[in-house]
Amino acid sequence: MRVLPVVALLSCAACVNIENPLLDAGAGGSGGGVSNTGGGAATGGGATGGGATGGGSATGGGTGGGGAACTEDWICAPWSVANNQATRSCLDQNACGTTANKPPEGPIAAPALDLNFYKCNVHPILQRSCAAMGCHGTETGRPLKTYARGRLRNQEMLVRSVCQVNITTPYDLSTCSGSVDCDCKRPHTTAEWQKSFDSARSFFVQVSTPAQSELLTQPLAGTSFVHAGRKIFASPTDPRYVAISNWLSGMTLPTCTTGPN
Repeated sequence: MRVLPVVALLSCAACVNIENPLLDAGAGGSGGGVSNTGGGAATGGGATGGGATGGGSATGGGTGGGGAACTEDWICAPWSVANNQATRSCLDQNACGTTANKPPEGPIAAPALDLNFYKCNVHPILQRSCAAMGCHGTETGRPLKTYARGRLRNQEMLVRSVCQVNITTPYDLSTCSGSVDCDCKRPHTTAEWQKSFDSARSFFVQVSTPAQSELLTQPLAGTSFVHAGRKIFASPTDPRYVAISNWLSGMTLPTCTTGPN
């Protein structure tokens, strides 16, 4: 089983096409037996046999054959988290039609990490270093999504509270992506906080230690990951690396005041 790497966790790498080759089934051969003794008979190990002389006849019987066994070859998309549940989809590249070695797809419980610690210590790092609209400030093509003012905003209907407050018709916050004009500069909504938090913690699903999470390994200098943006952390002693590692280790904060974020 192979697990699809988290392409572009903190990168802008291109997607890879997935092929589903089918294995060819082999076919058996045949042989024949012959008797040249009058009145006698012979049995061949192939498909048919033929008689030879003196009124005698021979009949060959049996078949041979067999196909190659199909070996499952699974690849999986990155985990995603919503409503405290983690799910993903997996594909058998050989299309065997069996699931004996299929990896889990969920739903399973999402990592129980702390939202307050994320808001005050992790999100500022991701917002500053990763949330550009050409990188992780996008709804598509990136497993990691980070919402930020002036960059990616969530699709939700809100009432104006800064400009044109006399207009009572709700507006779609996602139309503010890339803008901080008027109501577009409003702080993160509850939904934006939750979705950014869920996206980040999805990289700790079925991961044993923080150092194995691609939230840290992809942007770490010296690792084998090709990060098309840049290597953010020079070493595991980088204070930003340490802050994210502490969060993944379960560190908590009782409260968090984010200000205008």
